[in-house]
Amino acid sequence: MWIATAKRITIFDPGEKSFRNFTASDVFDNLEFQGGACKLHTGEVIFASTQGFIRFHPDSVKFGNYQPPVRITSFRVFNKEVPLERPIYQNPPLRLSYQDDFFSFEFSSPDFRNPAKNRYAYMMEGFDSDWIYSGTKNFVTYTNLDPGKYIFKVKGTNSDGVWNPNFTAVEIYISPPFWDTAWFKILVSVSLLLLLVVVYKWRTQRMKHEQRKLEKLVAEKTNQLKEKNLQLSEINENQGKLIEEREKLISELQEAMGKIKTLSGLLPICSHCKKVRDDSGYWKSIELYITEHSEADFSHGICPDCAKELYPDIYDKDDQNE
Repeated sequence: MWIATAKRITIFDPGEKSFRNFTASDVFDNLEFQGGACKLHTGEVIFASTQGFIRFHPDSVKFGNYQPPVRITSFRVFNKEVPLERPIYQNPPLRLSYQDDFFSFEFSSPDFRNPAKNRYAYMMEGFDSDWIYSGTKNFVTYTNLDPGKYIFKVKGTNSDGVWNPNFTAVEIYISPPFWDTAWFKILVSVSLLLLLVVVYKWRTQRMKHEQRKLEKLVAEKTNQLKEKNLQLSEINENQGKLIEEREKLISELQEAMGKIKTLSGLLPICSHCKKVRDDSGYWKSIELYITEHSEADFSHGICPDCAKELYPDIYDKDDQNE
């Protein structure tokens, strides 16, 4: 189906549901189409324009079926060209630092019949979820991509709008900062593990040291307590001995007092007669003991002075009678 608009003639394919456009500049400069159009019995079509009629047979129109491969012509980092030894699509993966977070690609389609009509689509695999159709714009810029692996893909059409099903691709690897790398994370993990082991061993040794100190202190206190108990035992033993000695002294003293009491009953009454008096029957006991163990006999007498002292009443009566 051929359709005329003010600036172009368009052919629409209902089967493929696609359009192909022919602008007025493809035929004449400054050409505008009018609303009139007709088809002749010969199959030719006529479109009215500001410069007359345009007559052609649709079968005579040849479309370019050439599908040019899109080439990446430039790669820039912070708008600075990065020189490459080989075409970028033949290069090994592009390696960027995590700090290279602003870079761009330029690309072109080698269909030079009408380059202004070449259209493009691109996609950064790993970042873009689908193809981005940029029209005739042949460059793209990416910023702040996370570290990782990406694949930049680009494809295009010829000047007749025929898309090349194949795309050009280049791999990109953005290296992470050292603190975000696997080896650094492993190193940190191992270091933390070693630190935990060291802290555990240090704490264990410290606890053992404290335990030894405590055991030593307990042993010292135990020895001191034993010494105190021994001292108390000695004191108690000495105290017992003192009590025994005191009791012994008291007993000896009591015995001595008894002897003193016994001897006091045998003391002479006066110094002249040297006679021994018998108080409380002690003298009789002595006599009995001596007579039982010997053949001695006892005779009793009293000196006048003692008699006078002992029996003053008798002597007083005798004096009165005289």
